[in-house]
Amino acid sequence: MRPEAGRSSSAVSPRGLTLVELVVAIVVIGVGVTAVLGLIGSASRNSPGPQLRIRAVELAQSYLDEIRAVRWDERLASRSGCVDSGGSTNCPGGPDAACTAGGGCMPDGGESHADGQRSLLDDVDDFDDLAEGTACGYTYPLRESSGQDRSDRYRGYCVAVDVAFDDALNGVPAADAKRVDVHVRTPVSSCSDPRACGMTFTTFRLNF
Repeated sequence: MRPEAGRSSSAVSPRGLTLVELVVAIVVIGVGVTAVLGLIGSASRNSPGPQLRIRAVELAQSYLDEIRAVRWDERLASRSGCVDSGGSTNCPGGPDAACTAGGGCMPDGGESHADGQRSLLDDVDDFDDLAEGTACGYTYPLRESSGQDRSDRYRGYCVAVDVAFDDALNGVPAADAKRVDVHVRTPVSSCSDPRACGMTFTTFRLNF
């Protein structure tokens, strides 16, 4: 049978995009992709990559381990502190004895890290103001505790160390707690000063 006169066929032809609609869609997608790529690029430039962070942690850990392995004070014959578990003292000056110099943390006489002899640093105070890494303008490159150069593995990194008495630990007098800060500057840091724009790792050495 033929369809009745005046009735249209039930089949409807699909309608595609016009040229104007296609151009508008391309422009909108292009703007969106550009914005997203810009954000990703900015984040990449402003944040050290995972590998850089891992290497910074590894480097800081080596310094912290080295400092934890030495004596609390120059006057001690071992790695122990001045105060034992019974509250008595085996150090000259009493249980609250300060650094050898009388309150300031610094390398003891004849034990300067400025001469490149890390092996002479035998107590916590000696590491104060240690700074290594020629990328930051320091005199000496990054070194192992033995003095061996390791700047090839940590190219572009720098380290600065600060040691000071600190009362941040509840119940521990400041004179019995030395805070050790190891600042690590990565190759993508925004400045050359590890203390200003580096990653800081902290430990405490107690007088016990």
